[in-house]
Amino acid sequence: MKKIFILLAVIVVIALQLFLASHIEPDLSHVGDAPHKIHHVFGIEIPFGGINEPTIFNTWIVMGFLVFSSLLMLRGKRDIIPGRCQAFMEMIVGGILQICEDTLGPKDGRKYLPYIGTIFLFILISNWMAVVPVHMFEEKPTKDLNTTLGMGVMVFFVSHISGIRAMGIKGYVSHYFEPFIPMGKFQCPNFLFAPLHIVGEVGKVVSHSFRLFGNIVGETIIIIVVSNLVHFAMLPIGLNVYFILGIGAIQAFVFTVLALIYLSIQIKHDDDDEHMIENLEEDLAHAKQEIAAAKEGVA
Repeated sequence: MKKIFILLAVIVVIALQLFLASHIEPDLSHVGDAPHKIHHVFGIEIPFGGINEPTIFNTWIVMGFLVFSSLLMLRGKRDIIPGRCQAFMEMIVGGILQICEDTLGPKDGRKYLPYIGTIFLFILISNWMAVVPVHMFEEKPTKDLNTTLGMGVMVFFVSHISGIRAMGIKGYVSHYFEPFIPMGKFQCPNFLFAPLHIVGEVGKVVSHSFRLFGNIVGETIIIIVVSNLVHFAMLPIGLNVYFILGIGAIQAFVFTVLALIYLSIQIKHDDDDEHMIENLEEDLAHAKQEIAAAKEGVA
């Protein structure tokens, strides 16, 4: 009996969708319009054409949701045997931590977990907020180039500042002139490669930002076009699930992993050489101990 009711409910929903689709006349006059901007604050004109009001509003909504959710979960009792909510959050945190440790190592992975996890959750919630049937939420923060470019610039500065802290100024600057040119006993900096390294670092910011922005805008355009072609009958439901939830999660993961890779390139630039030197020094120390022990045995 329960299955029959579910089947009837599905049939009713499909019939209602088809009925509404045959009578709806979609209004596309607002498509492509620029979002409402704030041009003045307290009588002072904002430069560069103002700021996008929906982007600012929705960004604060996402940040408030993350902060409120975190405080709400911290208030609860964390049991040894977790409940569903606690297990779900531990699964997310554990997964992000595992990726961080695999990329940066156990020490640095745990150190940068809050930074990487915040990026992922912020982009994920920003991409998913369009599921809520509120007109304001259609202007997702990640659909604004200002947001994605700002996050790309943030990743750039965090990774490079971390690289300076890990390698020092000398080590950080020197890797822009690699590979060095051997000239007798000296290693001469390769000044021809320095501009290429600099252009490459700037290109990372552009590609990192525009990739997320382009995919989110493209997703929105596809949903609008296809939904109007079928007059909003059934197919848009699947499109929303696939693009907003599926592609939104993938894009959040891709942006986060790229940020993690850029960070890894900077802070682990000389790690392999350092580990090799440490291993050689340990092997040399053991060899000296064995030679000394052998001499004592012969004596």
